[in-house]
Amino acid sequence: MNDLKEPELEEEEAVYDPAQERKRPTMRKLQDAQQTIKRSRIQASNRYKALQRYADESGWQDPMLDVYRIISEHEQKLEGVIDVARQEEVEKFLVYDDWLKHVQGIGPSLAAQVLAWTSPYPPRADMHPTTWWHQAGINARTHVEKWERLVALVDHDIGIDDTSICQSGVDECDGDDSPSWGFHRIGEEILQVTELGTETTYVSRGALGTSTTSHAKGAFIEKATHVRRRLPRARKGGGRITYHPGFRRSLFLVSRSFVLGGRFYREQYVSRKDRLTEQHLGTVTGTKTKTVTKDDGTTVEKEIPIYSALAKDGSQAWSRFDIDRAARWATIKLFLSHLWEMWCESEGIPFNPQTYAQQYLGHNTVIHAPRWDGKNKI
Repeated sequence: MNDLKEPELEEEEAVYDPAQERKRPTMRKLQDAQQTIKRSRIQASNRYKALQRYADESGWQDPMLDVYRIISEHEQKLEGVIDVARQEEVEKFLVYDDWLKHVQGIGPSLAAQVLAWTSPYPPRADMHPTTWWHQAGINARTHVEKWERLVALVDHDIGIDDTSICQSGVDECDGDDSPSWGFHRIGEEILQVTELGTETTYVSRGALGTSTTSHAKGAFIEKATHVRRRLPRARKGGGRITYHPGFRRSLFLVSRSFVLGGRFYREQYVSRKDRLTEQHLGTVTGTKTKTVTKDDGTTVEKEIPIYSALAKDGSQAWSRFDIDRAARWATIKLFLSHLWEMWCESEGIPFNPQTYAQQYLGHNTVIHAPRWDGKNKI
C-alpha cells in the first residue's frame, strides 16, 4: 500500500520550481490561493446542500453531512483571511492609491484581481498595454470559416424564406409566385445527388447520423468562406492556450461592473455600443412573438424584432450579443491602457504618449486616462 502514489501529486512536485515561485508577486499568490479555497468551499457547500436535501426527503441523515458543513464554514473563514491579506497587499501599489481606487465600479476585490494579474507583467518603457491584452486573450484574431450548402428549388417550404436565399445570388425569386428554397449545411454531409429528368434527388446525413431524402426541380452546391474576428479560445486539438483564462474572467467582471454602475467607462461602453450597432446590426425586417415567463409564474407575450442577415454596408450582420461583447472588450482595452499610463506616472516609469494604435495602426486620436478631481469618482 505504501508504494502507491497519486499521479497528480507527483506531477505537481515535478513541475514545482522554487526559483520561479519566488519571482511570482505576492498579489498573484494570494489570488491563486483564494481561487483554490473558493473552489473547495463551493464543492463542499454543494455536497452539504445535496445531502441536506436528501435528509429532508428521506429522513435519513448521512454522517458526512456535518463534515461538509464544517469544511464549508472553515474555508469561508479562510477566504476572509485571504481577503484581509489581499487588501493589505493592494495598498502597497502606488497606482491603486493614486488612481485605481477612485474609478467608479472598481472596489477592493476587483482591484486586487486586476493587480494580481497585471503585476507579473509590470509596465516598461519599451512596451505597450498590448502586453496585458495578449496575456488576457482579449486581442481579436482572424478566424476563417469555410462551409458549403446545397441550395435546391423545391416544391415545398423547408424552413428558409425566399429573400435570405435570393441574397446569395439567385435571381429566380421574383414576385409573389417565387418558389420556396431550402438548404442543407455540410455539417449535414451530402451523400448522393441524382438527376432524374427535370427533378433532382439528394440524400444528406445530419450530425446525429440520420439520413434525409429530398426532391427538387434543380439543385446546386454553393460554397462560402466567412472571415470573422473573435477572441482566442481553447479548442480540442488546438494546442496550448496562449492566455490566462482567469485574467480574462476577472476583466469580464470589471466590464460588468462598468456597465451596471460605471461613470466614465460606462459612457465609453455606451458610445462604442451605439457605433457598432449602427455599423453592424442588420435592419429590422419584421417581428415575432415570444412567450416570457415571469418570476411569479405568469406569462406575457413579447414582440421581438427580426433582423436581416446583412448589415447596411452589405457585410454579414452581427448579433446584439456580439455587439455587446465587442463594446465591453473595447472598453476594457481602454481601461487597461489607462491603468498602464497611470502606473507609469505613479512610479516614474518613462511613458510613450503615442499609443500603440497611433504608432502602428495609424490612428489620429488618443483618449488619455481621466484624472481624479479630489472629490467625485471617475
